[in-house]
Amino acid sequence: LVGAYDLADKDHFTSQDPYLCVTVGNRTKQTGVHSRGGSHPTWNQCLTFRVTESQLDLESLHLECYDFDYFTKDDLIGVGGCSLREAKHGFDGWIELVKKCNRKAGRVHI
Repeated sequence: LVGAYDLADKDHFTSQDPYLCVTVGNRTKQTGVHSRGGSHPTWNQCLTFRVTESQLDLESLHLECYDFDYFTKDDLIGVGGCSLREAKHGFDGWIELVKKCNRKAGRVHI
């Protein structure tokens, strides 16, 4: 997970602190929080999931991007995903994030 571009801004008075939750099947892992990462955070992190060959066609890579908040519930910035088979074979590209009503919420580079 390299970073993100043009994330929807959830903090109106300060710079947002984005992080990603990545889910495959029933397992979820999370990147670190990019403090004050704003709309263009970078993570440069590798999250690893063990999967079987049969799961490659059945499962997907699901992304949820959040803005970390100290005193309130973290704000969902957007969600996106791709097929697990596509991600396994060295996918290097952008995944579109959307928020409610399918409105664009930015892109994540994986």
